[in-house]
Amino acid sequence: MIAMRDKMTFPSIAVFAVYFGPLPAYFQLWLDSCGYNRAVDWLLFVDADVSRYDIPPNVLVRRSTLVDLSSRVGLALGIELAPSYPYKFCDFRPALWVLLSEEGKKYDFWGHCDLDMIFGNLNVFLTEDMFSNYDKIFTVGHFTLYRNATSVNKMFEAWHPEMDWREVMADPRHRGFDEHIGVNRIWRAAGARMLEREEIIANIDPHIERFERAVPSRNYRRQLFYFERGHVLRTYLAGAEWRIDEFMYIHFQKRNMTCLPAPGATRYAIAPGGFFDMPDHVSASSLTEQLNPFHFRPADSLHRLRSTIRSWRRSVGLGPRIPSLRCTVEKNP
Repeated sequence: MIAMRDKMTFPSIAVFAVYFGPLPAYFQLWLDSCGYNRAVDWLLFVDADVSRYDIPPNVLVRRSTLVDLSSRVGLALGIELAPSYPYKFCDFRPALWVLLSEEGKKYDFWGHCDLDMIFGNLNVFLTEDMFSNYDKIFTVGHFTLYRNATSVNKMFEAWHPEMDWREVMADPRHRGFDEHIGVNRIWRAAGARMLEREEIIANIDPHIERFERAVPSRNYRRQLFYFERGHVLRTYLAGAEWRIDEFMYIHFQKRNMTCLPAPGATRYAIAPGGFFDMPDHVSASSLTEQLNPFHFRPADSLHRLRSTIRSWRRSVGLGPRIPSLRCTVEKNP
């Protein structure tokens, strides 16, 4: 069954999405999923033309280039930022609060997200307890919220023995500063109020062909993810019984998602290759073997084992160190 709870009054929330280059084929589906979550303002910065898309009223589009937006962030922080490729901009995400003043609104929380995802019903998962007791809600780059307070906004500038924010942002390499090997370590070292809840998201492992949630999340041999009128769901076979659970969103990084459902579709499967029409009279379980079959592959089993070990190391504080700026960086001749 779809998870339900009493409707709560959201604090004011702004979520940044920054994307440079041609928009993905499923961009309208991303927009639609944002539109279902009217309590959130989505601040979208792109350099592409979005005039042919149906933009929900709570998605505010700003045209900008990588150079211009990086310069604006750097100017506000008092450092020079000149990334040579778009992915590097992810390292600047902990400082995107500097752009809020240009929106002319005061938000209680702000955050950032990716485009390679489809949102479910945030109202099911974002709780009053989270907003009251945590200043950083979630720990992954594809969706994180921060309390909009000076001490919280500047937490990434706190001293840490393994990294300095100025060096990280100035480094031409991508350093993963927006999540586990970056600001999360700073927050933990400071004993700050940070919530980690990755079990409520469907973060799909990009290294396995079928759609499986990344370790340590549980998967099933027969499972299929789908979107249904503002909810992200999974049907799965547990023993002899088909069940349904719900997620805050599904994140399908590094996937070629080109197949699209009919325009305006409100119910569709999300599987390798894209998004597939799923009319109301068709059950999700009946499509599982066709759209997301399980095949035993030794390479997949080895990958799952290695991922489990990496997950355990991170859980006990033995995760990978952030790359040091003292490492040699190859320069173009």
